[in-house]
Amino acid sequence: MHVHPENLPRLGQRRPVGRFLNPAGAVDRSMGRRVRQHGEHPRGGRGDSQGRAYLLLVRRGLAGRGLRGSGVLGRHKGQDLLVEALADLAERDWHCVLAGPLDRDPDFVEQLQARITRLGYGHRVRLIGVLIGAALSHAYTTADLLVAPSRSETYGMTVTEALAHGLPVIAAAVGGLPEALGSTADGTRPGQLVPPGDPAALAAALGDWLGDERHRHRLRAAARQRRSTLRGWEQTTQEIANALTAHGCRKPVPPGVDNHSEETSGPA
Repeated sequence: MHVHPENLPRLGQRRPVGRFLNPAGAVDRSMGRRVRQHGEHPRGGRGDSQGRAYLLLVRRGLAGRGLRGSGVLGRHKGQDLLVEALADLAERDWHCVLAGPLDRDPDFVEQLQARITRLGYGHRVRLIGVLIGAALSHAYTTADLLVAPSRSETYGMTVTEALAHGLPVIAAAVGGLPEALGSTADGTRPGQLVPPGDPAALAAALGDWLGDERHRHRLRAAARQRRSTLRGWEQTTQEIANALTAHGCRKPVPPGVDNHSEETSGPA
């Protein structure tokens, strides 16, 4: 089914976000560029962890020991790189949670669990499956840090979800992750970027986080500031609509103008 651009703002209004801003807020810029350059139409996503996985350091507030990570459990998301990075941090005090579907790449998950067992990390790294609703929200509020060690990434929805909760992020500098992480008004990153596919660099970044209270304080403050710059659903859908109309669909609709008195959709 094709949805006409004038209906996008209404679709966005149907999705409540409570006190948090749109976790997909920054995606409209890269998506808009694709629409303008290539005529691609956006594809829908899901607002839970059924399509994504998360890596978390838990125990928020206890000296930054709670780690969380992001991406469907699979090689392209780099959870194995995180485990290898944590192998160099055995003497530090941390716990890590991997949340998300375990059945997308069962061979990878089996190998990952075997590596965790060989390291003796069974009590420190947990694979807990899919989280939705209150359980997902609780995971964010009890984490200290989101880790996104992807080998490849189109955008990085979980990065903006974490920032919407004021959670700092350590991410690979690949694909859309640097844009998703962004910066505050004064240029401060609400986290840290590391080279993709480099567990030693990731271990160093995690070591800085775990060992430097002032560093943690700076990144947390920057994450809270970055949260205020994320875009809401209404603005996001409006900018997507404008990007689509700029590609020749229909005249753009100014923000705040109610131009969806009737809904129209193309053929299924």
